[in-house]
Amino acid sequence: GTSAEQDDRFQDKNKKLLKTMKFPSIYKNKVDLSKVHLPSLKKWITKEVEENLGYDEITSDYIYNLLAESNTPNPKEIQISITGFLEQETPPFMEKLWKLLLSAQNAIGGIPEELLKDAQIASLKSKEEEER
Repeated sequence: GTSAEQDDRFQDKNKKLLKTMKFPSIYKNKVDLSKVHLPSLKKWITKEVEENLGYDEITSDYIYNLLAESNTPNPKEIQISITGFLEQETPPFMEKLWKLLLSAQNAIGGIPEELLKDAQIASLKSKEEEER
């Protein structure tokens, strides 16, 4: 007989996908989640998922949990895991997310500069509306 490792029927499908898929070069940069404020990214993840799927709390929580599982997440494995949910929108979503994570690990407080700018713009707009 043959062992499970030798039999093609029992090979790890994710390993096969990792070898056949092409990923952006930005994925080569590692992210240390101990330097990232993940709750600040949860809102962004939820917003992006809603734009693609409509309201879907389960998918956004799943993506958040995939990130939180490890201190150094693997973007390729996360992309493969969420492809069933976001389908063709997965690669652009993951690339944006990875850029935010890289920005967050280098920022003070672990919040990406892009999200801080968006929050500042939103607060300025709300102040303008209050003044009217």
